[in-house]
Amino acid sequence: VRGKGVEAATVSGAARHALRAAALRERSPGAMLRELNDHLLVLAAGAEEPRFCTAAVVVVEPDDAGASVRIAVGGHPPPYVLRATGDTAPVEPAGPLVGVLPDAQFDEAELRLEPGDAIVLYTDGVTERHTGGRFFDEEGLAAVLSRCVGFTSAVLAERIETASRAFVEDAPRDDMAIVVA
Repeated sequence: VRGKGVEAATVSGAARHALRAAALRERSPGAMLRELNDHLLVLAAGAEEPRFCTAAVVVVEPDDAGASVRIAVGGHPPPYVLRATGDTAPVEPAGPLVGVLPDAQFDEAELRLEPGDAIVLYTDGVTERHTGGRFFDEEGLAAVLSRCVGFTSAVLAERIETASRAFVEDAPRDDMAIVVA
């Protein structure tokens, strides 16, 4: 969410609950983000500061041979897929910040996860770690991922966090969240 402190925590809580409610009615990640967008626009009406966030919604439907995945992103860094072969690639459905534009559209991407594949979601606090003009960035993330084939989700998330933190000696100035499935 935009900002820090109590105001940001309030928006974060409202966004989380609105998204959970949308997930009860919708199966489409893009539709869930549209509902969240509308909710945040209502919250922002009359507020002194804008109330917006980034979000990535992933719907995973497991089956006997892996899982079908649908993803929508609203202004959030693109999730990455790590294939069992070691190949990595961003999944880039486009979408604006959530809570800024009326009638915002959130495109969806579909992919297939096979046994041994992983999908990685993260906040920009992971990839925007920098020293001077050098950033950990998506290339750093992809490099870490390509060395982590076959690891559990917990170990993979820990390796990403460790590599991002090690890139700069200073304590993180931004949130760092990593979700691996």
